[in-house]
Amino acid sequence: MIINLYFNTICNFKCSYCYEKNNNWGNELSLVNFLKIINKLKYINNDIIINIMGGEPTIHPQFNLFINHLKKLKNIKQLILYTNGTNQNINYNNFNKIYNAYHSSFSSLSNIITHKNNHLYIFENVKNMNEVIYYCKDYNISYSIRKIFKTSKNYIGFKCYNKTFNINFDSTIIHECSEIEYSVKELNNYIGYITCPKICSCEEQLNIEKEMI
Repeated sequence: MIINLYFNTICNFKCSYCYEKNNNWGNELSLVNFLKIINKLKYINNDIIINIMGGEPTIHPQFNLFINHLKKLKNIKQLILYTNGTNQNINYNNFNKIYNAYHSSFSSLSNIITHKNNHLYIFENVKNMNEVIYYCKDYNISYSIRKIFKTSKNYIGFKCYNKTFNINFDSTIIHECSEIEYSVKELNNYIGYITCPKICSCEEQLNIEKEMI
């Protein structure tokens, strides 16, 4: 089971193409609600992968405290961090995987995390693209180049197998696609197949589209 845990929707970058910029921008997960989330997570029977997301999650003032709490839960098998790499005061060894975004107008080579499990997302408008790629090769960092585009494809009605959930700032847990709220009991009995009720561009839908062409 995959759970996206948003620490905030605050960022120290202002990228024009950011998908979160108009999505509850400026919110931050409180300690009270975080502890409510911990109390729910510990009663989930499934193995859990937690994606730590934002905004820029590492600038949350209680980031380290939150991570320490999460690491104590035995059912959490992986902690994955999504970050721009600007916070140098983070113990990146706490994470099983890191997705490190490199943006054109804001990032520098010092923001590339040299952790062995780091994967660098290089956005296609980066001006020093070759320099960044050479840096990755020198430090044996995996990387991919991400295109910036808006999809006009409508995938409403496709069926996919999705066990990804989002946790809101008020500690409620919703399915990523259906946006239906789930209790811990319902999560433990969750089967997984859903019919996507909205426009979707996730990998499952794109793969289905390719097969149909």
